[in-house]
Amino acid sequence: IKQNVCENANKPGRWLAWKLKKQAEKRWITKLQNEQGEICYQEEMKRNIIQKFYEELYKEEYVTEEKVINCLKKANLPRISEEKRLLNRRINLEEVTWAINKQKNNKAAGPDALPAELYKTQQELLGNRLLKLFNEVLDKAKIPKSWK
Repeated sequence: IKQNVCENANKPGRWLAWKLKKQAEKRWITKLQNEQGEICYQEEMKRNIIQKFYEELYKEEYVTEEKVINCLKKANLPRISEEKRLLNRRINLEEVTWAINKQKNNKAAGPDALPAELYKTQQELLGNRLLKLFNEVLDKAKIPKSWK
């Protein structure tokens, strides 16, 4: 390589093309084995082998719910605790009210710069709207752009 660098010192484009060609040759698939165990070198045959492989790999097959349940039982997966199950349930109005009342006075909770007192005094008006918004975020698993 040192000799090649010296010989092509004034020709960086040719040298770079040569290096890239060598790298591409290393990644090239020269042969593949088909289903019968035969080695194939032709491009068309290699293309067909790859196509058949991925068609078989991603072929959709109907699986009954019973099979899925049996498979999951055999897998011996850990059970979700009741606490974790509670974390994923829908938010209720009592939780929103509790969170609003928990806010410190004379503080703005977010980038909207609205003080906690506003949320506390307008709780009846805002509570249901906030509840709907929070549950929508949970259901869609996507927060509004204005929160970012």
